[in-house]
Amino acid sequence: MSSDFPLPAVASALQPYINPRPLTAHIRRTLTAHLAAQLSPQPISHLSLTVPPPSLDAPSPNIPTPGLYTEYITALRAQHAAQSHLSALRSSLADLTSTPSPAPAADLRPYISLLHRRRAHAKLAGITTALTTLLDTPPPDPAPTVPAPHPPIITETQPTSAHAADLTHTLKRSLLTTRTSLADAQSTLSAATTLNAATPSTKAQVLALRDARDALIAWVESELARIPEEGEEDGDVSILPADETAEPVPDNEAVSKRVAELYASYIAARQALLNTLAEVRVRSTRPVSPPPPTAAPAPAAARAPGPADLLPFLPPLLHAHRAAGALAESTSYLRRQLGVGREELAGTVQRLAGESYLLSPGEVGIGAWARAADESSVKMEGFVKEQIAGGRESVRVGKEAVRRMREVNGGVGGLRGEY
Repeated sequence: MSSDFPLPAVASALQPYINPRPLTAHIRRTLTAHLAAQLSPQPISHLSLTVPPPSLDAPSPNIPTPGLYTEYITALRAQHAAQSHLSALRSSLADLTSTPSPAPAADLRPYISLLHRRRAHAKLAGITTALTTLLDTPPPDPAPTVPAPHPPIITETQPTSAHAADLTHTLKRSLLTTRTSLADAQSTLSAATTLNAATPSTKAQVLALRDARDALIAWVESELARIPEEGEEDGDVSILPADETAEPVPDNEAVSKRVAELYASYIAARQALLNTLAEVRVRSTRPVSPPPPTAAPAPAAARAPGPADLLPFLPPLLHAHRAAGALAESTSYLRRQLGVGREELAGTVQRLAGESYLLSPGEVGIGAWARAADESSVKMEGFVKEQIAGGRESVRVGKEAVRRMREVNGGVGGLRGEY
């Protein structure tokens, strides 16, 4: 109450009971919320009518109240705790006795999608491991390997800190470079020896034929592994609708035809290798006889390399072919993943455009988002300006009311002076 009230005694007596409007509204809201919490639906009983459950959970007062009332309150609290425990036991018993219903297909879709992603990740990990193995594994060389040099003896005068680690790294790099150079030199020397020799050795031919046979078998097995088997993913695809399958099912006739062609090529190559091995064995079992004297070939005529001359070079060529095939598969897989990512991004943008209230139906482009943002900014700016204008008008009305109250207080003071 204002201090300019004409009756100071009345003002001082009513001061504790008169509050401003905001404080009064806050007190009213607090009381309403408390009553709404106290009047929650619950069974009507002597306990609920005498002492509501929230009051039983409240801490006991610090003032000691011995007697029958304290024992009654303690008994009521014990009964309330027992009822709460009984309700919890009944709910847990109902959960244990209830039979879980089978999950619908809609609930299994996220799990199936997760399985597909794990399978794709496993395939990608396998491709990565294969590429790493292809890059790290050197081509087979029938020539004997040179023993590595003995490591230097570490003395007390050598450094044992980061400088030692740098020296070790430099030594390893030099060792790898030396080994690579030595392998290249050995391969060049063996190639030159094979080209210069009139007839290659039987051991080199046998080793080359074995390597070629193993490489051909590995290639055929890899080609057969690429063909999907029938019924491999029938369980996963049958749950989802037809439009959610990741890849189309290949035709059985085309797959059978492809398998037959690969198997025929494998049989032909194997038969050729077996024939070559048989010829080599027969040639090695024949008694060695001095070659008949032949005329020296003309120096100008160059001898064309035959199949036996090319056999030592088959392992590096097959290694390069397998590496190129693995890189092509990795490139196609990454291209498919990029396409899937673009489709997911476009779907996300379209979904956000449908969920947003700023865009009209059918607008998805970035320009539509920019126009919607500009319109929203203009509307927000207008709303803020309107609120500012309303606030200024309220301030002006308040100032006018204060001025009038001062005039009224001045008139009342003049009247009091007259009396």
